[in-house]
Parts: sequence; structure tokens; C-alpha cells
Amino acid sequence: MPITVKDLIQSRQELTLVTAQYNDFAQTALDKMRENNFSQLPVLGKDDKLIGIITNNFVLNALQTFEIDINKLRISHSTDKKVSVCKEDDDLSDVFTDVKRYESVVIQSKEGQKPIGIITIFDMLEFYSQRAENIILLNNIETALKDHIKCAFIGKEVELKEAIDREYNQTSQKLDQFKKALKHYKNIENENTYNEE
Repeated sequence: MPITVKDLIQSRQELTLVTAQYNDFAQTALDKMRENNFSQLPVLGKDDKLIGIITNNFVLNALQTFEIDINKLRISHSTDKKVSVCKEDDDLSDVFTDVKRYESVVIQSKEGQKPIGIITIFDMLEFYSQRAENIILLNNIETALKDHIKCAFIGKEVELKEAIDREYNQTSQKLDQFKKALKHYKNIENENTYNEE
């Protein structure tokens, strides 16, 4: 079962969507970014429809290009309209490709063009690091157990191999028994289905 954008959203419930309005001043967007420790915001137009995205860098580029004071620069002058979007049900690994390319992806509602969130590179790293933490811990436990077992069998390599073979054989036998039981259960289910017809 693939990991979806919704899984990431649920893991980051403390975050609220902060947006900028297309006709506001750029300083307003910069203030919102600074207050929330964000580097970018979705830009909305009429009816809260997504128009693009504004970042710190886009504002700096616009200031240099237009050579005007920050208090006169509007969000419309520093909005990138090439924005990547996704839906809640999209596979997160597919979205990750766009996040790497565009540095962010805006999550849109199923109904239309209204944004409900934004995914940045930081969000992806945070999400995957949380998921990987348990795997890393299990790997550390497995490595520690192997080291303890090797210490217990120092100079007894033959006995260690015999113990491993014995454990492997017992596990194989149990797996075979499980497969037989599963096959038996499946046959009973098929008979019951046939009798009901």
C-alpha cells in the first residue's frame, strides 16, 4: 500500500496553511514568512484560488529587477506562477520528485483549486526521518544481538553454525506447517462457497 500525501498531512497536523493574497504588498508576505519561519507561501487570487507561489528569493529578484522600494513591491510582481500541485490521494514518492525539482508542492482540495497545504523539502525530510527512525533502531538491535551471539560462540564456530542450522530448520518446518494449514483453510472456504451455490 503506497504512502500518500494524506499520510504526511496527518503527521504534520500542527501546521496551518498560511497564504498570501495576489494584490497585497510583498512586505506582507515577507512578514508572514518571518513570523511562521517559512520560506514560501501559496499565493491566492479571487475566491481563494491558487495563482502561484512566493518565496524570499522571488521577492529579492523582483526588487533587483524592478529597482523599487520594498514598500512599493506587490506580491503580483514576485509570484512564480509555475507551481506544482498534488492531491491528498497522490503517492508521496511521486510527489517527492516534484518537491526536489520545485522546492515545494501545493496540496489542492479534491473539489477544486483551493490549496489546503504545502509540502516543502523540509517536510519530506522530517516525514521520512520519523519513519526511518524505527527501522534504524531495529537495525541497531539486530546488530547488537549478532555481536552478543558471536561473543558467546568465540572459538566455537562449528557449534554456532549448528545452532544457526537447527534454528533455520525449525523455522522452515513451522513455515511449512503454516502453509499447509493455510491451504487446508482455503480448501474448506472453497467447499463452503460451492455448497452455498
